[in-house]
Amino acid sequence: MRPHDQHFKKLLASFFCEFIEAFVPELARGLDRRHVELLDKELIWIRRHFRKAKFVDLVAKVKLKGTPGFILIHIEHQARRDPAMARRMFLYAAWLLERYGLPVWPVLLTSYARPRRAEPNRCEMAVRGKPIITFHYTVVQLNRLDWRDFLAQPNPVAAALMVRMNLAPADRVRVKAEVLRLLLTLRLRPEKAQLILGFVETYLELTAKEELKLRREIDTLSENEQDKIMKMLLPGERAGLRKGRQAGRQEGRQEGQLRNQQEAVMAVLETRFGEVPYALRETVTALDDLARLKQWLRLAVQLPSLEAFQARVHAR
Repeated sequence: MRPHDQHFKKLLASFFCEFIEAFVPELARGLDRRHVELLDKELIWIRRHFRKAKFVDLVAKVKLKGTPGFILIHIEHQARRDPAMARRMFLYAAWLLERYGLPVWPVLLTSYARPRRAEPNRCEMAVRGKPIITFHYTVVQLNRLDWRDFLAQPNPVAAALMVRMNLAPADRVRVKAEVLRLLLTLRLRPEKAQLILGFVETYLELTAKEELKLRREIDTLSENEQDKIMKMLLPGERAGLRKGRQAGRQEGRQEGQLRNQQEAVMAVLETRFGEVPYALRETVTALDDLARLKQWLRLAVQLPSLEAFQARVHAR
């Protein structure tokens, strides 16, 4: 099994009912949680012709309220676009029907970033214009979903899958922060929380600058919430956030030093020469080089006129 499939299958197996509730609501309304059985690999084994064996990603035997008997829900994950996927979904359903003798509700979950055009949701076959097969299945195409639509849902698998939705680069930090906030309210068992966090870390690895922004987001929470988040996070993520906090403090100190030095230069200029032109004021306050600001402070003290100061500053 490919790594992507392993990550998704583990997530879906752990939060099967939650996935159905978040992404297949028409099926979730009748799902009887007391009768949900995930079928083992051995049970999902399907013979194709007489030489090959095929494993489908996830199959559950479930009971729907008010419906006699059981049905199968088959979830197939695709990390890349496959032009033959509709035919494959039909064949998977046919093999499952043949093996178990139960109706099948197929669901295709796609996690690729491109393309964004709609994934087909049916397999059709016609001969001389006569429809022979029209087979429908549910498509959950993550890159066509807006992560904001799932913020209000207290659903762990929806929180995890937000990182594979239609996500702008500018939203990456906020999405990770929102996942952490959601996990605070869900009160999952530690192993379940770690599964969500591990999935998010795999598919949304932040840069050092983004980690710093995330640290600032977390700093807006209460101390109790910050402590809970740090306890939840994986060791690598905790280290990244600590680095972010340290970098933030260092950056704050540097910003404070720059601001103090800029104010010192302006105070000397105003004291010695009176009103300072707007353009020069902008030049001083825009400079972010502490060493040069110190040089400008010495020049402001030593030079005899504002014009001489401006000439030296522009010459440098």
